[in-house]
Amino acid sequence: MIDPQSQANKWIKSMEKENKINVIKLSNPKFLKIIEDSIRNGLPVLLENIEETLDPSLEPLLIKNIVKEAG
Repeated sequence: MIDPQSQANKWIKSMEKENKINVIKLSNPKFLKIIEDSIRNGLPVLLENIEETLDPSLEPLLIKNIVKEAG
């Protein structure tokens, strides 16, 4: 979303606070680990400050090409 006044950002953080939302930026060197852990634990993630292009490692997640492991 385009959110120049951060209203939607604040609303999402407020709505998902009890679900332990992880708020990260792609500049965080551990962003992939945080996303992976969040998916495993069923936690919401908010990516902030996204530019025109995304990290290619996010493509499988965005196209829902996810492999479920037994266990």
